Amino acid sequence: MYVAWLTNAMFTEGDADLDLAADILANGKTSRLYRRLVFDERVATDVSATQNSREAAGFFQAAATAAPGCALPDLARAIVEEVERLARDGPTAEELDRCRVQAEAQFIFRLQTVGGFGGKSDQLNAYNVFMRDPAFFDRDLARYQNVTAESLRRTVQSYLANDRRVVLSVVPQGRTELALPGSRSATVS
Repeated sequence: MYVAWLTNAMFTEGDADLDLAADILANGKTSRLYRRLVFDERVATDVSATQNSREAAGFFQAAATAAPGCALPDLARAIVEEVERLARDGPTAEELDRCRVQAEAQFIFRLQTVGGFGGKSDQLNAYNVFMRDPAFFDRDLARYQNVTAESLRRTVQSYLANDRRVVLSVVPQGRTELALPGSRSATVS
């Protein structure tokens, strides 16, 4: 099952907040969704979340695979509840610190390779194309370091509202009864 929201463009206000929100929700075994869905309730075998920033807009996506015998509505409900809790209460200081450290580590890691996808050359090119400044690195990193619990809470509240989401059920062929209520069938080749 996939839950997605339309979000803001790359390098715009709130983009870094949503990157960190994705980490809080589903990056690692201590993340909110992993702990709840995989470890505590055992209704999912895996869970992920990501902010996918693009030039004109972005999308935030959470995905989970139901454990055998578990229903997709239970997963959808839990994901929405955790997003709403993050929008209402914001992150803990520990969660925010962990995500900032991970973001900084990712910045440094990307500098270790020159080419390839995500390497130094890609990063410099992105800064040049989108920001008109290939030396934007320090300001980009600062966007993550300047995220506060309140800015993250407000951004999640603004972009990841329940009435702005799209949900996709993926079920075995011929087993449409397993999809979320109200789903429409689609043929995929």
